[in-house]
Amino acid sequence: MATKEHEKAEHDLEKREAELPEGVESTHAGREFLPRTDIFETAENVVIVTEMPGVPVSGIDLTLERNLLTLRGRI
Repeated sequence: MATKEHEKAEHDLEKREAELPEGVESTHAGREFLPRTDIFETAENVVIVTEMPGVPVSGIDLTLERNLLTLRGRI
């Protein structure tokens, strides 16, 4: 079940993506891509679900520093 915070974040993302010109992806300068990602908590874990086509498990880096969660994938 989605929380209000999750629903707001999803709405904000959809709003930002709707403002982009046709065919443009939400990216940053450089070689970065921001795929749609879902983060939620279970009773025991924090679960991150994202699409990273072509990225092997060995190419995934997940860090948490100063309250900033970073997920990187290397092909």
